[in-house]
Amino acid sequence: LENLRVYLVGGRVVSSSLIETTDDYDFRRAEGSVRPVELPPGVQSWCTLAARECRLEFTSIDIRRDGERYVLLEANTSPMWAGYDLKSDGRVGPALAEYLSS
Repeated sequence: LENLRVYLVGGRVVSSSLIETTDDYDFRRAEGSVRPVELPPGVQSWCTLAARECRLEFTSIDIRRDGERYVLLEANTSPMWAGYDLKSDGRVGPALAEYLSS
């Protein structure tokens, strides 16, 4: 199983990554490296729909991937992004700042 995190700002996916971990149950307890990944268009649409249905303008969505099977675990109402941005592509902070200033 692989752990993915997807960040959405203003209804669009701004970052998605594979989070490598040593904990099979909850990757947040042993979060290791973060590697950007490209999500299939259907999974991106699924994340966008989940954020919209939950009325979340800013969220991170945790997903488990098993081969081609994707399972949405949760959409976070208070996503932590600063540490993620430091380990990943650094796109969440700027996207959030642009959204809030518009």
